[in-house]
Amino acid sequence: MTSLSLDRTGTDGLITSEFRRSTGGAPVVRWPLNAADALLDTDGTTNYEGTVHAAAGYRTPVWGVQGAATDGTYFYFSGTCPEYADRDPNDPATADLPYCIHWAKPGSAPHVLTYGPPLIQNLSWAPSSGRLWGINERIASAPGVRSVFSLDPPN
Repeated sequence: MTSLSLDRTGTDGLITSEFRRSTGGAPVVRWPLNAADALLDTDGTTNYEGTVHAAAGYRTPVWGVQGAATDGTYFYFSGTCPEYADRDPNDPATADLPYCIHWAKPGSAPHVLTYGPPLIQNLSWAPSSGRLWGINERIASAPGVRSVFSLDPPN
């Protein structure tokens, strides 16, 4: 399972992350987009063929990453809150625990920025407003848990 977000912080790109339920170390990769056709920028004669090479790659120690985005300086990850990292992923109650939005500069340890609803999945950075947007994956067992949110991270 992978998440995908559009990076519009300079040269357009895509940010992908891999879900790992009970461990950190998931890859986070930035893929370049071609400015002329908005497709992945490949080494082929057109961007419909060839191979694309990652512009940057990282690993995040955040457990259960289900979303990643960047503002050009920080990366933001939706994932398991540190205090719940040792919970049994097969326990149904685990799906109703809050998720955290973590943030970090490349090469630095992530920190919890805020807590959110269970299973926050998709993150997107909006450069025009300087805000991070997200949505959670599903309605958990308690009513009213579907959330779309926006936050203004500190500088």
